[in-house]
Amino acid sequence: MELIKRFTDTPNVLVSTPIAESHPNPANGPPHHFLISSLTQQVHNQIVNTGVIATETTIILTLPFDQPLPEYIGTLENFSLGDLNHDKLTVAEAVKSTLATNPGIAMFVNNHLPRTNSEALSTALNSIRVETLHIQTLKTANKVVWNVYCDSPPPLPFDKYIQWIKLIKGLNFPTEDFGAGQMRSMDHRGVDKQFHCTGCKLCDHPTGLCPLPDIQGWLGPAHATEDFSLLDNHPPQPENIQGRRKGQNRGGCGHGRGPQNRGRP
Repeated sequence: MELIKRFTDTPNVLVSTPIAESHPNPANGPPHHFLISSLTQQVHNQIVNTGVIATETTIILTLPFDQPLPEYIGTLENFSLGDLNHDKLTVAEAVKSTLATNPGIAMFVNNHLPRTNSEALSTALNSIRVETLHIQTLKTANKVVWNVYCDSPPPLPFDKYIQWIKLIKGLNFPTEDFGAGQMRSMDHRGVDKQFHCTGCKLCDHPTGLCPLPDIQGWLGPAHATEDFSLLDNHPPQPENIQGRRKGQNRGGCGHGRGPQNRGRP
């Protein structure tokens, strides 16, 4: 609370203590959501637009109360493609084609939107974008995966949007020449393969690829000396901040303020 007061120069700011409605997931741990109120619109905009407030002891991630729908849909693997621009376009076209021809995807959107939003699905599909990550696994030193984003998601209620993304994650995404991709979720052992960055708390990259420590003047935990872009998602052990080495898409997890809302799958 004191950090928020100092940052905003607002002594009367109200920071409400969170009360957990369910047991938190120990694998993810913090952040815990605090509601900040009694702000002027100017101060509100200052906090939200800043996004991250970091000191050597505290990191605060700021979000608007009414959060936008997440753009990150999921991470695809198993294509015989690389990270060149035409590779990303090939994956994006496979995603668009699969979603456009799957009746369940369109039916879900149409059932939960008024008819006046008849173009919502086509707008969403046209905004599909793909970015690549280079990661490591226990079997390969360098593996390419493809993050899928929807820059103009259909304006569904938040919980329905999360359900829609879950439908998408259950599909296969075939190409003519480069195999069929699947969304990373559970492996054959039932182990969660979804990324869970313990730094910025987003889900479109592992901890070792967190962009926050690369910010000039960053005061939070630094990159570890070891390569933690492994898929085990274990948090790195931070170096002494004086000795760290030098060197956003929205990619959250969809976990919610309480047990149901907030998130970015």
